[in-house]
Amino acid sequence: MSGKTKTWTILVLVFCGVFGLTVGRQYVPQSKKVTDINDKVESFLLKCPSGKDFQFVLCARNVESAVEGRMIFKGELTISNATATTVHFDSENSRRWAWVDSRDRRGGILLNWPLSNGVLNSESLQPDHSYRVTLKFEKLPPDPQELWLVWKRRVLSH
Repeated sequence: MSGKTKTWTILVLVFCGVFGLTVGRQYVPQSKKVTDINDKVESFLLKCPSGKDFQFVLCARNVESAVEGRMIFKGELTISNATATTVHFDSENSRRWAWVDSRDRRGGILLNWPLSNGVLNSESLQPDHSYRVTLKFEKLPPDPQELWLVWKRRVLSH
């Protein structure tokens, strides 16, 4: 094998290896119930899963109340470990619907705060880290509720 052929062979192998590592991977939506909401203040520990684009969804156990716009709420969410991030949310800014479990017809309102689309930045939640999350409602939504975490997890596709 000549020197040029070896060089091209190595370049092709490197390209295929790099291309193979990036192609065939995609992000799929994931969801997990993190707590029931029964009081104006709820606090819980959260071990953040592997993935990206973490968001919280306020789910009604009665889906019709959320769909019909009867979920009126206002409060703040604090995420802390070494530092704390506090965001304010309300039903006025949180209008987007999100399914968290379509098999059980479970869905809710994606919590949004001003100047955001609800996605927590990388300083707020990091994969594989633990956090204390505290919800404080100034106005508690009607009907019993649940808080779910939704995110995108990277998987290999076939």
